[in-house]
Amino acid sequence: MNINLIKTLAAAVMLLLAGCDRIDSRTEYACQMSGETFRYKDGVRLGEPGIVTLSFSLTTYKWQKNYAISGTELLPEQTTRQIFLDAARSNPVEATYLLDKTDKDSKERVVSSLVLNSVSGDARIFHRRWIPPSEWRNSDQYLYSGNCKKLAG
Repeated sequence: MNINLIKTLAAAVMLLLAGCDRIDSRTEYACQMSGETFRYKDGVRLGEPGIVTLSFSLTTYKWQKNYAISGTELLPEQTTRQIFLDAARSNPVEATYLLDKTDKDSKERVVSSLVLNSVSGDARIFHRRWIPPSEWRNSDQYLYSGNCKKLAG
């Protein structure tokens, strides 16, 4: 195969992948959720305790298997593009996005998820980072639940 043809095909694939956010149909939501965050460093709780209400934007895609959140700095773990749609836990009405990984060196486990009901708009966001079975001294955990209203497209 000609080297110029390979370069051209590679460039075309890169352009296609870079344009996925523009090509793929998306659904935009305005979300409002309440919950509490627990973050600990060296056994000391960071941030103020108590229930907070968050308002943010959520974007889901027809073909991409992840989502995008914007408008809140309180859920930084949810901005990763590593939380993917779990087809086994999802159905046509409720989508479950999940990340569950354990670092082999530190043994730290991270579980992050979003569950979104596309009919009612009910949604839950969960995150936990810890060293199993129960090390909390340097950990994060939150659960927010509420509703995501589909915006007119």
